[in-house]
Amino acid sequence: MKKNKSDRKMIYRVFVVFAFGLICGFGVFQSPSFAQSLSEPFTLREKFQHDSLGQFASYPPPQDYGYEPSITPTSDYNAPGGRALMRVVKPNRNDRMRFGFIRQTFLQMNENAKLSFAYYLNHARVNDQIEIGIAGSDDCRYVKQIPAKTNGWIREEILLRDFRCNGNKAITKGVGIEAFYIVADLKQADADIVYRFIIDDLAFQASRPARFVVRQPQAVNIESQNAVVSAKSYVAGERVSLSVLQPAKIKNVTATIENQDGKTITSQPLFDNGANGDEQAGDGVWTNNSIYTLRNGDPTGVWTIKLQGTTANGESIATNVRFIHRIAKSLSHPRLYFDAKDKESLVARTQNPKVAEIWKKVLADAKIRRGGDLSHAGQVFEMLDDQYLLPSLTGYFDAMNQARLRIEYNALVAYLTNDREARESAKKALLDVSRWSRWQPPWFDAHGQHTYYPAGQLAAEAAFGYDLLYDDLTEAERSLVRRALVERAIIPVYKEYVLDNRVMANTSNWIGHTVGGALIAAAAIASDVKDEEAGGQFNIYLNGLLLKMERHVAASYLPDGSYGEGISYKEFDLETTAPAFVALNRVFGIDYWDRTNIKKSLLYSMYTFAQPVKGSLDMGDSHPPSARTLAPLVRETKDPTDRWFFEQFAHNSIIDFIFFDESIAPQPPKLPTSRIFWDKGNAAFRTGWDKDELVFLFRAGANFNHNHADQGAFLLTAFGEPLITEAGWSDYYKDPHYVTFFTQAVGHNTVLVDGNPESQVLPDTPQFAALDSYPKITDAVTSEFYDGVGSDLTSVYQNRLRRYTRRVVFVKPYYFIVFDDLTTNGEPAGFAWLLHLPDRARITNAPALTLYKGDKASLAVRAFAPNDAKMSVQNGRISYPVFSTRTPQEVPPQPAFLDLQTAQKTNAAQFLVALVPARTDDAARALASGMTEIKTGDFVGLRARRGEESDLVMFRTGASKDLASYESWKTDADTWTVTQDKGGMKLFAVQNARSFAQTGRVLFASETPASAAISYNANSIDVASYAATATKMQIFVGTNPLRVMIDGRPVKANFRSGDGTISVNLPAGQHDLKIVLK
Repeated sequence: MKKNKSDRKMIYRVFVVFAFGLICGFGVFQSPSFAQSLSEPFTLREKFQHDSLGQFASYPPPQDYGYEPSITPTSDYNAPGGRALMRVVKPNRNDRMRFGFIRQTFLQMNENAKLSFAYYLNHARVNDQIEIGIAGSDDCRYVKQIPAKTNGWIREEILLRDFRCNGNKAITKGVGIEAFYIVADLKQADADIVYRFIIDDLAFQASRPARFVVRQPQAVNIESQNAVVSAKSYVAGERVSLSVLQPAKIKNVTATIENQDGKTITSQPLFDNGANGDEQAGDGVWTNNSIYTLRNGDPTGVWTIKLQGTTANGESIATNVRFIHRIAKSLSHPRLYFDAKDKESLVARTQNPKVAEIWKKVLADAKIRRGGDLSHAGQVFEMLDDQYLLPSLTGYFDAMNQARLRIEYNALVAYLTNDREARESAKKALLDVSRWSRWQPPWFDAHGQHTYYPAGQLAAEAAFGYDLLYDDLTEAERSLVRRALVERAIIPVYKEYVLDNRVMANTSNWIGHTVGGALIAAAAIASDVKDEEAGGQFNIYLNGLLLKMERHVAASYLPDGSYGEGISYKEFDLETTAPAFVALNRVFGIDYWDRTNIKKSLLYSMYTFAQPVKGSLDMGDSHPPSARTLAPLVRETKDPTDRWFFEQFAHNSIIDFIFFDESIAPQPPKLPTSRIFWDKGNAAFRTGWDKDELVFLFRAGANFNHNHADQGAFLLTAFGEPLITEAGWSDYYKDPHYVTFFTQAVGHNTVLVDGNPESQVLPDTPQFAALDSYPKITDAVTSEFYDGVGSDLTSVYQNRLRRYTRRVVFVKPYYFIVFDDLTTNGEPAGFAWLLHLPDRARITNAPALTLYKGDKASLAVRAFAPNDAKMSVQNGRISYPVFSTRTPQEVPPQPAFLDLQTAQKTNAAQFLVALVPARTDDAARALASGMTEIKTGDFVGLRARRGEESDLVMFRTGASKDLASYESWKTDADTWTVTQDKGGMKLFAVQNARSFAQTGRVLFASETPASAAISYNANSIDVASYAATATKMQIFVGTNPLRVMIDGRPVKANFRSGDGTISVNLPAGQHDLKIVLK
């Protein structure tokens, strides 16, 4: 059933924007409701006269949010203020190009709102434009376009009342402004030109919600995060006192304290009466010197003081203040992942047969890593090029990895074995890195950034070394290390990721490493750090870093059990994020495990897992899973299925030793075989959980970083062998074809328009509901006997298409049908349907059928529509690493793709392709050859015969939702399938339908559009259904059932003897019905 625009936006807001604010009670940013709230005029100004990026990011979103060299400060080109912000882009081909900037804001529309800025664009043509966009809190994208000019610096001033949403809607007073962007829209960029688009001297005049100024406790307003954080943390027994300055004349103020789970602890008034700690009556300073005294039984964590005031006119003023209620116990060392009481069990673990081999490797690696002088690396880092990062990056990584791993391995070995050499090696390395002048290459400073993810990794291991070697360090040495952790990790990360809001969408693994490493460092030195070592700002830094980590985890670890980036990046993220979670809980009592989606994040990895592991499926910049960093997560979940997944891999790292847990026995999955990952935008279809199962992955969703232009793409592994592949991963720093092939639509199983290999652009992120230009899974249903998914891919085709839907049906476990329905937006176009296969030598291409013959399995590909399309085989690209270091010992396979092209340009086209995997080529060919095409005015489809069974798989063409008929069937479904056995009904499925009938008999009906797959058995009927909203569903059963169950629970169903149907009320979402007949 289709999830409409408002449904999808609502889901994202509930689970991401408010994931911490509503679920955990944190004082995080939100799109505030401005109704009856007091606002004040405010002008956001940015002249870029500092060392950062001014909270701006690239827009439209880049392929990699972390390493994004196209955005940089510049002091060239005669910027009005001497320093400006620049995008530098060279297109791959002559085509349309949009590039610019975006900034998150927390402003509000007023009657005088306007935006002024200066810009410089080095090349533009007639009809090129500058597009300015506003992300409204009402889910509307408001746009104003002006002609692009190139004669030097241009100053523009635009009234917000001139912006329009959907061509006619003006932005009204009080609408929140969640973000704004400034983009150069070049209709035909030239591949021979390096384009520079520079902005400066920006002023955004609007309003913002009025808020209190918090005087006690000392607090800081972090504007970039729309948050006020306390410089003081509290323990049990301490009293919370509060004093705030009113922004306008008010009549009352209430302070409500909530714990980390949003539970109200107390609600107390503040006073401006000269009593209750208030110094002077009527001075606008409201005080209560005894709001609450924390108790021993109070849960620790991030708490929030919610201030609510009311003016004489009834307007409200709200301000949230975050503070940390930390563990009251005295902190000693070690503390991060275990303490002194755990040492005996850790030593015993070294002798545990299940871990002994891992420990042997830890010992060996510790010894190997002791060689080499690291003391001069900081001096070398100062000499690295600040203009070109990549040429010297290998040497930088070498020193950073040597240092962090030497500290980590040898510190643990020294602690558990008292090995003198290990202790000396770890200590010297720790002190060496603490004396380095920098932990990031100069390139980052020159590009408005302050740190790099390896600095976060080093911070984590340096903190671990400090924790374990504490007793072996003098106080002067401890101070040296603490200062290094503050100055090289905590402060730079705070400046870049908190104050400058780097990686604004919050979905990069770089946040996991940089912020996670800084948090581990903070946990290691908490209570040790002196005011002079952190400038008296330790709790401010800590609170800000926690904010960024909360938002990263909310945006990346999704409610559907997935992680936004690829699987290998999730594992990379967990390398630092998971230990940070452990340390935060142990040291401060801040528990994020059960307050986020991180504990269920292995679901996607399991659904895409195949054996052998190299056949596992994923998309974007990703590799097959390794589970190398999952030990802390699996120990925390205590889930037998997670343990099963973990044990499918070899483990030999230090993280596996530290977080070893054998308390839970592994258990193979008992999950439904298929699943829709609505938030990530993937459908995973499986036939089971054993070896040699079919595993199919489909993609249609938002941008989460390291994604490719692969919307609508799909992959297939069957019988232990990858059959449908894609260009996949390559070295994105070195492969010259990475940006022209591997990340582009041509490198994936997509449709190209007019032969353009870059037919798709990268979509929006889901961060702002108004900026929702990304494909979506519109409807789907999954079951043990039928899977189907529908999608709308129009948005990524640069306005070239008016409509593009792709639908996939899996008639389990036999075959897949892919249907594409495309309509151009104006001029006719040629279309090419692509299918990537692993090895060209194994392809046999014939006019009626293409066969791919693998070692363990075969795939038959039969194209039915368009009838005049021509199929050819084209070479893909071999990835750079195959040849980059040595000649392969064996000749690598030549990747290839099938290219099914329309014979001539057209305004509308449909592709209908059957994909039949089987263990043998004869079996695949036989089933595909038994299929016949069906085409009517309303439907395109096919009939397949499988012995005594036959399938009818039909797809609606066009956008009509009227009832339409074929033979004896009548429906408004977008997709429908019927399987008959010896002429009798075995199963049927409908997608995005209200009605399905045969010869006048209702088989299915729903009050709202829904999808369902229904299997008729001798004694029961199995129903899988999905609806975006609650609905009443009518299903043909023939006889009054004995009982009806929804998701295993008995429910009341109304049987209608007149037409043999039952009616049941179904909640929104996916549900399984069991109808027992006898």
